[in-house]
Amino acid sequence: MKKVILTVGIILLALGSIAQTKQGSGGCDPVTESEYKWVEEVTEASTAVSGMKKLSQDNLDIRGAPTVSSDGSFIVFSGKEKMEETATNYYHLWKVSKVGGSLSKITGEQVSDYLPCLTPDSTHIIFTSARRGTNYELWKTSVRGIGGLTKLFGTGMHNDLYPDISPDGSKILFVNQRVYGYETKKENTMWMMNINGSDLTQLRPGTAPRWAPDGEKIIFEYEDNIWVMNQDGSEVTKLTNDNKSHAPYWSPDGKKICYHSDQTGNFDIWMIGADGATQLTQNLSADLNPVWASDGLIYFITNRGTGIFTLWSMKPIGYTSQPLPKKKAETSQPPQKPAPDKEEE
Repeated sequence: MKKVILTVGIILLALGSIAQTKQGSGGCDPVTESEYKWVEEVTEASTAVSGMKKLSQDNLDIRGAPTVSSDGSFIVFSGKEKMEETATNYYHLWKVSKVGGSLSKITGEQVSDYLPCLTPDSTHIIFTSARRGTNYELWKTSVRGIGGLTKLFGTGMHNDLYPDISPDGSKILFVNQRVYGYETKKENTMWMMNINGSDLTQLRPGTAPRWAPDGEKIIFEYEDNIWVMNQDGSEVTKLTNDNKSHAPYWSPDGKKICYHSDQTGNFDIWMIGADGATQLTQNLSADLNPVWASDGLIYFITNRGTGIFTLWSMKPIGYTSQPLPKKKAETSQPPQKPAPDKEEE
């Protein structure tokens, strides 16, 4: 277990609480992990975690970060079937229980769906897909895979990626990615809007933003480091300085952040708090895109063992995180019957 005491540690205490591109079906694939190195060894050398468990099998190649239900009972992710008789060129949304077992397919059309994010009540999923052409847009569907799809508002230009819904369910964070120079360059800018598409606001450059559990702060990745800011984009503070840190995610109590980093020469999962940074995994394969569940488990994807990215879970030793009370969306009007949230195509 390695520890690096960072001068920015006190910042987290005060709070209290990857994307390469390639050409694929439906335009520019926003998440690609196929080039990472891997080894056959699946054991974990780190003593900073316990209960390491594999939840998906090698016939499903996973891309991007998973998303976990509010009660921690199930996980949704984007994956592509690898078995010869069912192999396709598309990544679909899947659901699996926290204990593993059989998988449920949520989407299955001839188009790829990426970067799912569950709503606070865990009944619906916001995700990105190029269903209407070459640009990736935000869509919404039921966790049960019924009731059709709803096209959400966004910037209306280039690729809208990395959706994340505020804890009270009233706002959506996302990233607009402009790809140019024959897909060799990209510009990522973070945006925020109300759940109904109103009050669309550009925040600042950055990617992979995540709401704090209390909805007051936002963490994000910029120039290969982790940063934090207020929800209006003000008071931006740098949390890491290694230029190798990506995909941050808050702990349930908002006091720590997990992320993946190759600061030791290999991609592993790390955790940072007021007491500094702790390396959680140590394996010569790539461990990526961690997300923290309300029960304290961390889910991540890794290509250890076969080179296929699969879903795993683990628990940090010596740190117990209790979820903050859920906040409700503020309103100045008496409760009314909600209006339909679908945009007619």
